Amino acid sequence: MQDEPKVQQNDFDEDIDDELESEEIEELSVVEKIMGVFISPVSTFRQIAKKPDFWTPLIVLSLIGIATTFLSMPIMLQGSDLALSEQMGQIAGMPGEEQSMAMIQNVMRITMYISAVLGPPINFTLQWLIGCGIIFFIGLFMGLDTDYKRLLGVVPWSFFMMTVGTIINSIMHIGAEVTSASQMRDPAFLKPFSIAPYIPENLPFWMKAVGAMIDPFSIWTAIAIVFAIEAANKCKRDQAIVITIIFIILAVAIQAGTAQLGVIFQPK
Repeated sequence: MQDEPKVQQNDFDEDIDDELESEEIEELSVVEKIMGVFISPVSTFRQIAKKPDFWTPLIVLSLIGIATTFLSMPIMLQGSDLALSEQMGQIAGMPGEEQSMAMIQNVMRITMYISAVLGPPINFTLQWLIGCGIIFFIGLFMGLDTDYKRLLGVVPWSFFMMTVGTIINSIMHIGAEVTSASQMRDPAFLKPFSIAPYIPENLPFWMKAVGAMIDPFSIWTAIAIVFAIEAANKCKRDQAIVITIIFIILAVAIQAGTAQLGVIFQPK
C-alpha cells in the first residue's frame, strides 16, 4: 500500500502562490492598480506584492494631497489671520503694530504655501516608513517571515481609500467661513464625516481627536491594509487582521497622546 503524500503546513495560504504561479498575468498599469485596490483589492494587492512599488503611490498621493491642501487654503488663511489678530491684540497700541502685523502675515502665508507643497510628500514618507516599521516588527513578534521593503511597496497603496475622504472633506470646506482660530483646531469642523462632531464638548480634547480618525474612509482603509499585509507578508488573513488591529490600537494611542500634548502646550 502506497503511503499518502504528506500535506505541508505553514502559515501562508498556499492558494495565493498557486494562483499567482498558475496564471500568467501581465503586470498591472498604475491606473489598473489604483482602480484595483477599490474594486478587487485582494487580487490587486497580491499582484502588487509580486513587484512592490513605493514611489508610485507616494508621487500620486502627494500630488492629490497638494491639490486638496490648496482647495482648503482659503479657510486655512482665514484661520491663520484670525490667530494672528488674536495674538497681535495682546500688543495693541504698540508703535509699528500694523506694519508688524502685515509683515508677519506675509511670512505666514508664504510658509503655508511652501508647506502645502512640501507637506504631503514628507508626511506620507514619514507615516509609511514608521507605519510599515511597526507592522514589520509586529509580524516578527508573531513569528512571520516578513519583509520591510516589501511592506513599503505594498501597504501604501491602501491609502488611496483614505484619500477619497480627504478629497471630499476639502470640497466640503469650499466657501466655508472660519469664525475663530480655534475652529481650525476643531476635529468636528475638519472631519465632518467622522464621529468627532457627535462627541460631547465637555469630554477631553483627545477623545475628539481620536473620533476624527473614525469615519467610513478610515474603516475602508483599515480593511485594505488587512489585504495589503496579507499579500506582503504572505500570511493568513486572520494573522493580517491581528496585525492590523494592533497597528490601529498603537495609532490611536499615538493620536491621543499627541492631541493631549497639543492641549498642554497650546498658547493661552
